[in-house]
Amino acid sequence: MQIPEGFYYCGDVGKSQILRYQYPDLRSSGVTTTFKGGLITARHVVKGQNMPDFVTCPVPELDIAYRSDDTIDGLSLGWVDEWGLYAELATTSIEEPSKVVRILGHIGITLAPTDLLPFDARQRAQHEQHIKPGVSGSPLLYDNHIIGVLPARVSTTSVHDDFTPGRALAVVFNGEHMKQKMEEFGLSLPDSPLR
Repeated sequence: MQIPEGFYYCGDVGKSQILRYQYPDLRSSGVTTTFKGGLITARHVVKGQNMPDFVTCPVPELDIAYRSDDTIDGLSLGWVDEWGLYAELATTSIEEPSKVVRILGHIGITLAPTDLLPFDARQRAQHEQHIKPGVSGSPLLYDNHIIGVLPARVSTTSVHDDFTPGRALAVVFNGEHMKQKMEEFGLSLPDSPLR
């Protein structure tokens, strides 16, 4: 695949490429991923880097953006209809932007009135350093599909209000409600959830 102009190739995750935008600093530019039919990332990555030709989601809590391009291949988008499943985060190392890191984690149940779900990395001591500012837009993977992106807003504990290591909030395509929102936004998702 030819890498879109302005992007730096970091590595592959299945049929998708993990990219960083070249301006102004690779280590803080956020992550963009190819999917079957375009590029996907977080809205604040697009706005912060002035990335051209992206559609940004107008719903404030859904920090997501995409750019359609039928010539781009990659993993298909998918959705789930289940709480508390294990998924994988694909991102790049902040210290080595060309190194792709895959982190197994848990998409937790949230009781808050929001479509952002907490993502908790397993083996936090090992992966804590990878979930921090600079990895926004990294894709969440399940059953060889992209099922969401990580805006990398670290969630806080209710007791001390300190940052919780290895934890972030993710826009997850979970449930008919989110499927409908994503389709209204212009993304195409399959009729049935992944199993």
